[in-house]
Amino acid sequence: MPSGFRSRLEVPIFGEIPGAQAAYVGTSRLELNRSGSYAAGGTTPTVSELLALLSALCSHGTSRPAIRIMIRPRGPPLPSPKSNPKPPTPTAESPKPNLQAQTAHQQQTFQDFIYTPAELATMAASIREFTSSGLLSPELGDGFVFGVLRKPLPGPPSRKGWGEAAVEIDIEQNRRLVELARPFRCVLHRAVDDVFSSLLCLTGSEGGSGGVDAGDGDGVRDGDGRKGEQVIEAGVDEVMGQVRSCGFDGMLTSGGKGRAVDHIGCLKAVVVAGGRQGVEVIVGGGVRSGNLRRLMDGLGDVGGSVWYHSSCLEVGAEVGERFDVDEAKDLIDGLKNAGLGQ
Repeated sequence: MPSGFRSRLEVPIFGEIPGAQAAYVGTSRLELNRSGSYAAGGTTPTVSELLALLSALCSHGTSRPAIRIMIRPRGPPLPSPKSNPKPPTPTAESPKPNLQAQTAHQQQTFQDFIYTPAELATMAASIREFTSSGLLSPELGDGFVFGVLRKPLPGPPSRKGWGEAAVEIDIEQNRRLVELARPFRCVLHRAVDDVFSSLLCLTGSEGGSGGVDAGDGDGVRDGDGRKGEQVIEAGVDEVMGQVRSCGFDGMLTSGGKGRAVDHIGCLKAVVVAGGRQGVEVIVGGGVRSGNLRRLMDGLGDVGGSVWYHSSCLEVGAEVGERFDVDEAKDLIDGLKNAGLGQ
């Protein structure tokens, strides 16, 4: 483990052994998900899985990192056949399907954090079970990760300059869950990326087809100039105010659906707004050692307080879901070289 250095790296884990490995190499926070739920984007673990993680940390002689519990009763709903654009098919050059790419495609296309009353009750019950277990510690920074969206209520759009979003943050339901989780910290899940993507689409800044974020990462089309930046900043500031109104301490985001590296312009606005309103920003979504430098350079001076979130998983038919210790070390080294420690 790096001597005396605790990185601003948060690792989502899907088992106790990867958790112990991640902590040993210098990860400061673990996001605990149910075993085997990576393909669904992570779902609520059991209390027994938390106990197994704590036992593994103890047996490995590893200092106890903060633990964040995922509260998500299900992954994205199954798409209807008509609305399901197919992911890229294998080619002669790549005969085996890339499971990680297919998972990212599915999450990007069908991500959904709109829950039924029964699912919301399940989320509340899970929070109660963990808070009453005696296994979590507010002093160590333990907490919960969740997010609830809703369809916009009837009426004129509130976001000046960028129209009505397809979804919005459900302030009432999120606030209720945050209050239930106190005194533990709460982080808004990447559900917020669905909201940011509405903003990026309406300003013409969405990464991918026709968007510039996949190229130079400045967050707006060349023709939009400062006007497009101002629209993004105003929209992000409004969303961040809603996040704070819910009572969240932090936000896990890639700045829009897909990879963080494709939304650096929006992420910069998110980090600035988070600094103003006291919301910690955790950048996730395809974060790897190979693009960490680009993310840090893109965020520039505003990125000094940012955390980074990476599963560090090798995913494939041959390895299943295996924690990549070397990838975690490379990420931590990159953060250490940039001085991004606690």
